[in-house]
Amino acid sequence: EDGWRLYLMPGYSGDYIIPIGNDYMIELNEDLLPTRFIKYHTRLLPQTIEPQEGKEIESLMHSHIKTSPLISPVEICIFREYTAVYNLDISLHVYSTYYGVIFMYNDSLDRILILN
Repeated sequence: EDGWRLYLMPGYSGDYIIPIGNDYMIELNEDLLPTRFIKYHTRLLPQTIEPQEGKEIESLMHSHIKTSPLISPVEICIFREYTAVYNLDISLHVYSTYYGVIFMYNDSLDRILILN
């Protein structure tokens, strides 16, 4: 397949937030004309990771609707970027309402696991 994929993801200027959602993928042909458009999330889902005394964050979790059932490459990219910035070793859990399973991603494993 010739062409390109352009992934658009949000940034966030506040502290202790991982901005999951509001992400897109646009496929472009060889002439850089759009041929396909995918919106992975319907809105921005800011995940708060502010430290609290005596509590440790182990994972972030949200769910996907049936029209976007899988964990997206943009989610993994954002998660990796922000966990590196905040020096966190946590997992991302995404519940798929379509498949009825949880997809789990962790940087140290560098793979997606399916949990029933």
